Amino acid sequence: MAKSKKKSEAAANREQTLATAMDCLRTQLGYEEVERVEVESEPCAVAHVKKRPTVLVYVPDHDGPVTPTDEEMAVQLAAVVAEGPADYVWSTTSGKLAEGYIYSWLPEKECQVSEIPAAAETKAKGRKSGRAAVSADPVRFKSCIASSTTCTNRSTPPESQSTGRTT
Repeated sequence: MAKSKKKSEAAANREQTLATAMDCLRTQLGYEEVERVEVESEPCAVAHVKKRPTVLVYVPDHDGPVTPTDEEMAVQLAAVVAEGPADYVWSTTSGKLAEGYIYSWLPEKECQVSEIPAAAETKAKGRKSGRAAVSADPVRFKSCIASSTTCTNRSTPPESQSTGRTT
């Protein structure tokens, strides 16, 4: 019984953090179209600009700092979101704008970044019609986590991982 109560409290906290992050996207960054969605059975939020996913927010199911596993899960989810990948990924356990992990899926800028741009900045710059070519499988990644199996890096083909080369 205590375990069930703890699980429901964690889910409520996760939803509250997601709501806080969505509010930050709207009020602090000016994204008008922000919706809560399920991506591969994970609660997320997506901010859209011109009907394209611009920011995906993922809230891990724990408190404390965002872990490397959380970072990878967020990136995996952003890669498979409808009409994606999302341009930016934000994994947060607080919902506060300056906290968490932010990753860019923009073509030729696929890396961790320090901030999510304001909606006006994304509109002003415009976006190329092309999207980053991604290979992601969040379901497989979840099963790797559950079984403690080594999962391969999202942007490095298995044959180049052993040599240290990246693509």
